[in-house]
Amino acid sequence: MKALVIGGGGSKGAFAVGVLKFIHQRVQPLGSFDIYSGTSTGSLIVPLALLGEIDMLEQIYTSTRNEDILNKHSIGRLLTDISIHDATPLLRFIEREITPARAARIMASPKRLYLSGVSLQTQDLVHFATKPTPATDAYRIRTISTIQQLQRAMLASSCQPIYMQPVDVFSDGREQFCDGGVRENTPLQVAVDAGATEIIAISMGPKLGQNVFSTSLFSKATAILGFTIDTFSTDVGQNDYRLPDFIVEVNQYLAAVKTQLLRSGVSPAVVETGFSAATSPVKHTPLVKIDELRPDINLGTDEFGGDGGLNFDPVKMKRMLDLGFEKAKQHFGNPGPGNLIAGSR
Repeated sequence: MKALVIGGGGSKGAFAVGVLKFIHQRVQPLGSFDIYSGTSTGSLIVPLALLGEIDMLEQIYTSTRNEDILNKHSIGRLLTDISIHDATPLLRFIEREITPARAARIMASPKRLYLSGVSLQTQDLVHFATKPTPATDAYRIRTISTIQQLQRAMLASSCQPIYMQPVDVFSDGREQFCDGGVRENTPLQVAVDAGATEIIAISMGPKLGQNVFSTSLFSKATAILGFTIDTFSTDVGQNDYRLPDFIVEVNQYLAAVKTQLLRSGVSPAVVETGFSAATSPVKHTPLVKIDELRPDINLGTDEFGGDGGLNFDPVKMKRMLDLGFEKAKQHFGNPGPGNLIAGSR
């Protein structure tokens, strides 16, 4: 099974859409993955990706403006309210884009969709899922079953705490949820646990060790807050890959050992018995490949998405989308128009 996993980053999600545009044109149809998992801006992208709506995603991430997402206020609003900004425009935006017809197709699809959030009451990482899924020690699963729950789960996953108000996804007055990036910025593990063998993962932060952050002095508290969120998200995002990467290494090693044993004349039945042992720590996690795509430059500067990715400027987002397309071309190669890469669907 193949999974598409997209991390958080606000307007920097335009980079991810650029990657998806190339994937759709040259790697595999966007709607042909088996598992879709997203956090924050990724949770706004993956439901439409599941439907194969690449043109709509490109339109959204090259035309959306700040006023379409937030009613912006000053930091002083925290003295009297639950957040600096008001995300009601984002909810209305989601309601317009995820129409009843689109939502019905998403909910009826056999494909698995996961949108991640964090409970303010329990601090749990929670994956909102369209299909029943076992929980683990690392996260809870809340199954969404209505259009309104789908829309509100997308909103909750996108609401950065302090900047935007938390969301009562199930309207039951029991839990408030916020951006899943607080606990897992690139939600890989739920895709691994769901049985993915291959994952294409898109993160909007730079790789560990890349010296891409600004060295200029700060003069506004909001800029420091945005920088803090970007730094925190980058650190969380690095940790997200560690266990999945290790699982890939283990499965690749075991496959090589298995091949060597067979070549050495060991009975296939004996090999299969040994490698199918119930005690194997990777028995139910067949992941063998992760394609990790990230920008080579810091998209959190004023030149692009701004601190926290909260600057929605169509011109800047178009540039980030183009960067994503070129990054995917560099990563996957360019087989030419109309030719999908070998091994893809």
